[in-house]
Parts: sequence; C-alpha cells; structure tokens
Amino acid sequence: MMTWRKTALASTICLLALAACSNGKFTYGKALGDVSKLTGFTTGYEEIDPAFSEGTVTKAPEGPPLIVGFEAIRVAIPLAGKSGVSQTYASPDGVVIAMNSGFVTRATGLGIDMNGSYLRADSPWFDGLDKAATEGLSADRVIEYWENSRLKRDKYRCGLKVTPREGGGSLIDETCKRYFDPEGFVNRYWIKADSTIECSRQWIHPKLSPLQFFSTEQQALTLDLTKNGC
Repeated sequence: MMTWRKTALASTICLLALAACSNGKFTYGKALGDVSKLTGFTTGYEEIDPAFSEGTVTKAPEGPPLIVGFEAIRVAIPLAGKSGVSQTYASPDGVVIAMNSGFVTRATGLGIDMNGSYLRADSPWFDGLDKAATEGLSADRVIEYWENSRLKRDKYRCGLKVTPREGGGSLIDETCKRYFDPEGFVNRYWIKADSTIECSRQWIHPKLSPLQFFSTEQQALTLDLTKNGC
C-alpha cells in the first residue's frame, strides 16, 4: 500500500509540473519545475548550474522544440544544443530531456530522474527499428535512474515486435527485460514509411507513466499514446 501511495503521489506531482498547455495552445519554454521537494525523492541532480541552463537556452540553435506528453499534459521544450550524439532540450529552470535518433537518453530536473539510457553505438536500433525487427535482432540497454536517493544502474535485453500500419510504416513494441529478473518495460514506436519515428511512448522511471513524444502540436493535442495510435 505504501508503495502504491508513493507511486500515485509521484505521478500526480509530475503531472502538475508538466502542465504547460492551456486553452488548447502550448506555452513554449515554460519551466517544468523541480518537484523533488514535493515528492520527497532526492536524486542528487536537482541542483542545475544556472549558467549552463540559461546559457544553453539563450544560445539555442534554430530548431523545433521537443513536444512531450505526460498522461494528459503536453509541453514544448526548446532546443538547447547538442550533448555528444544527443540533441538536448532544456527549460529555463534546468529540466533537461535529451534525445538520440528519436530515443530518449536523459530526463532530469523533475526530481525523479533518469540520468541516462544507453544503447551501444553500433546498436541495430540506429539502422532503423523496422529493419531490426524484421531481422529479429535484439539489443542491450543500460539505464541509470534515481530511486530512494540512490543511483541504480540496470542492464536490459530488448527485443522488437513489428505490426504493419495502415497506409504504410509500422508499429513497433520494444520489450526490455532486466538480466536475471522478469521486471522490465515496453516502449512503443509509430514508424513512418521512411523508417523515421513519428511518435513514441517511452519509459523513464519505474515510478512514472511513460513520456509521450509527438512530431506535431496537432498530434499532441488530440492523441493519448497510452490509449490510441499516432
């Protein structure tokens, strides 16, 4: 019961923190907020260097924002720049989400953080999920996230299941299970005919609902990827 209450509280607080859409319109660049004080979870990464946060946002290159959903909430986060191979998106208060080829690689500043999600540089995922699924390939993920004030580092083995989409493209489920443990998660990707990711639903933490990623505002305002397709 206590675990359920903590999970419900964490989800509720994060939902409130992500509230950046009103009257059907996005508020670009609105801070998601540091919810660590409200949830009681201490990650060790709440304190973001203001110089880094403000500098990267102020000097952001031209590019579309990242349109993200959490349950029924939608927010657009401005592009801050590159961090290694990832595109980094940052709100002025230090919330950071990084993406590499459509895969979320970091989500921090919410107080309940995924510090990193790592695929090998030669992962078949980067050559196209539909191609990897058709060939029956698998891949390893290493994910670092904070739980109960401690950094956890878990290794997962991931496989793909592909279903054709009407009109072209495919729907792909990525099922990841921890080594020597039945626990895991499922990411879902809506792939276009050109093999690029149109929308996705991706896991970031065992205490949270998955984040939803959209290509357009219209998709974000009309779709819930936990209930229907892209």
